[in-house]
Amino acid sequence: MGDGQIELLRQPEQILYGLRQPSHDRTQARDIPALSRRFYAVRGGKAGDVLPFYVVSRDYRQSSGAFTLFVGGTEASDGLEREVLPAGVYARLEVRPKLGILWGPAVGEAKRWFYTQWLPQSPYEAANLEYELHTDKTVGKHPSCRPAVCLSGKTVSVRREVCTVIRALSERELAVSLFADFHRHQQVTKCWRKVDGSWTVVDNPFVEDWGEQQYQYLVECLSNTLSSGGVVYGAFEEGMLKGFTSVEAEPFGSERQYLELTCIHVSEDCRGRGIGRSLMEAAKGWAKAHGGKKLYISAHSSVESQAFYRAMGCREAEEYSRIHVEKEPFDCQLELTL
Repeated sequence: MGDGQIELLRQPEQILYGLRQPSHDRTQARDIPALSRRFYAVRGGKAGDVLPFYVVSRDYRQSSGAFTLFVGGTEASDGLEREVLPAGVYARLEVRPKLGILWGPAVGEAKRWFYTQWLPQSPYEAANLEYELHTDKTVGKHPSCRPAVCLSGKTVSVRREVCTVIRALSERELAVSLFADFHRHQQVTKCWRKVDGSWTVVDNPFVEDWGEQQYQYLVECLSNTLSSGGVVYGAFEEGMLKGFTSVEAEPFGSERQYLELTCIHVSEDCRGRGIGRSLMEAAKGWAKAHGGKKLYISAHSSVESQAFYRAMGCREAEEYSRIHVEKEPFDCQLELTL
């Protein structure tokens, strides 16, 4: 590891809900999966249903190797305890084990390097709190994770970077006021169109600029998504919503292979910073955990929007949804294999 794999960021306070128990250096390899299973049981589902989730350790006692372990997520539920990740400066590490079975040793090696080499030469000291955010990226053949360590010490110049928190939204949160700091504005000059069976770029200048009426309709649509079993993820920076995406629960297609990504948007002032990609990863993880084989997207045809979808790995849908084509005839019908 090197300095290029340590990222300093200022993170806002975040509230988590989960379960905690005493743990120890010698038992944490057993304690984390056991506590995770208890957390899933309280939430009433299996592991894939509650991703992303946090593993938090705090109050480590070096003399004994004991600490407090917490496993939880961002959604409150009966039987779960409250945990606060305080606002402050965090050091985020990059961990990419070659195999999933090497996950534990890879995290341990990264933390040893951080505590024995990077931290002593820095102007910081550890605040005795660290966490790992687990998503669909932490499983599979090529897992990755970014453990974070809370820091304290004298104030130094830190590159201005705001932590983006991706979390599932609840129906009670959905209101026009939630979008007070979100700006849906896009000036379009060119769009993709299918002409004589071939895709081509055509001039089509227009401006999209949502007002209260559009946000009210959006709230109704997102509420319907949640009430019908789907999911809505929000991207928050310093407590302000700056992006969101939604996935419907009802499968469709000739083999019921599709779950629909009904929307994905990033505020105009936050584009180009990876928020869209993070939202797409959250949507993919949820869809895969709920039996989807592909995401179906009736996508905005602007050159800029299509460039994003292609960068995410989307391609033209093998099966077109007649309902979507009739509703939005100028959209590009895309799919993304999960």
